[in-house]
Amino acid sequence: MKKILLLWVCCAGLLPPTTRAGSRPISSDLCPGNKFAFMESTHVAIVSDCGPEPATLWKVPIRGGPLTALSGAVVGMGVEEIATGTLSQSVAYVAHISGSAFRELFWVPEAGPPAIDVRGGAGASDVTWFAMDNPGSLIVFRDSTGALWTFSTATLHLEMLTQSLAPESTPVLTPDGQWIVFDELSNLSQSIHTLRSGDPRVGPWLDLDVTVRQDHPGWDLQVSQQGGLATFIRRVDPGPLDSKLYSVPLGGGEIVRLDEEHALAEVSESELSDSGAYVAYSGRGGTETGPRTLYVTPTAFSDPVQVAPFVPHERSFGQFRFAGSDARLLYIADEETDGVKELFSVGRDGTSHSKLNGPVDPQGIAWFVEDEVAGRVVFPVRLGGVLSIYSNLVSGGTPIRLHPELAPGEEARLGDLGLGPGFALLRTGTTDVQPGWNLFAASTSGTFFQQLSGPLVSGGGTFTPARVSPDSQHVVYVSTERTPGVYKLFVADFCLLCDDFEAGDTLWWHEAVGLLAEQSK
Repeated sequence: MKKILLLWVCCAGLLPPTTRAGSRPISSDLCPGNKFAFMESTHVAIVSDCGPEPATLWKVPIRGGPLTALSGAVVGMGVEEIATGTLSQSVAYVAHISGSAFRELFWVPEAGPPAIDVRGGAGASDVTWFAMDNPGSLIVFRDSTGALWTFSTATLHLEMLTQSLAPESTPVLTPDGQWIVFDELSNLSQSIHTLRSGDPRVGPWLDLDVTVRQDHPGWDLQVSQQGGLATFIRRVDPGPLDSKLYSVPLGGGEIVRLDEEHALAEVSESELSDSGAYVAYSGRGGTETGPRTLYVTPTAFSDPVQVAPFVPHERSFGQFRFAGSDARLLYIADEETDGVKELFSVGRDGTSHSKLNGPVDPQGIAWFVEDEVAGRVVFPVRLGGVLSIYSNLVSGGTPIRLHPELAPGEEARLGDLGLGPGFALLRTGTTDVQPGWNLFAASTSGTFFQQLSGPLVSGGGTFTPARVSPDSQHVVYVSTERTPGVYKLFVADFCLLCDDFEAGDTLWWHEAVGLLAEQSK
């Protein structure tokens, strides 16, 4: 209890002071343009491209330690892309190897190298896309011929799902690896597409009885993480006014049209809630030149609810998504100021409509992200040539700036994957990147602002990545802060009072954020 009281006293007023958090290098020298991903919350897989040698893949403990080489002998550009299962320490990567003219897919087991060539050296085309489930037990990939494959990391079994994956389509693999949904071009001569699904490990592959005859159907395919449901926009006949919204169970079942109650002329975009219980969609009523609006409907079909005003056809809605455990919809629209997009929140029943951004950015609100833990939404606002990051309650309130006031010519930007539970990773600096930008952690409720690193960019202005570990206890980033021109991988602990606590007596930062949120209610 004493620690809790001390934390609240010390940390409730940390904005605007900016104190430097303890960070430490966890790698040898690296090179600009690094890609990295977490292997559980204990290790990092990182690509180092030091040219003229090919890019190689390494593994390093998040607490520091020796690097382990994961990739074998690669040629050309070397390792180009990586994917990890966040619940395992296995990693997959695509690279060129000697004697092959194609991009090959490799898998490194948790036990470590040597890497396994997934296609066994028999590849006759480039691997163009791949994904791994969170447990690290399944890899799905497509090749340049249009074939879709699965690879079991437990049995090393390789299986082709289809030879005719629709062009420009991306399959959807659920994070738990239980479902894959893909768009198959079942009749090339008539451009007929079929939606199929199944358990990637066992099949059989279900034909969901969804067919579309069009050169490019534009499925807008979305799959729920819970409930085994897919929603999609189906275009049946040529023409601009025939796009409708449907849902279908992934295990097969009735296809339900979700927008039928309003008989919209066109459904243009949709957003499925994480639970799969609701879907939001934008549509145009009446005619091709009719105004647009937003609707929300349960996927267990009932009457859709209009949640936003109609806006003229030449204007449009920007990003929209569910928030607050599906209770509200956040969306960007120019419904109040012609041509200037602002951020709004509305209950899924169409009530309690609020504008969230406060001051109007003449260039419009470009994006937003939700902090689910704190119940807040984070977004950029540019005023007087200064780009700042603000937040507001999802339900509406007074927007707050997450950092001290910036000088003219300075900007604040949200870092890569820049949200954790109750905090945001921000870069601040000048539009002239030569002096370098710094990395900060900011509470989305505005209670503190803490520097994590030194310069994050090279003289050429290329941002290096900064990411939050899966357990939300660390931020890992690449920086030249210790030696100019020498890149290393750094880790900083999200711990408000780490330097004052003895070993084993640490209160983690994400726990502190929850405490601050409770105290501020």
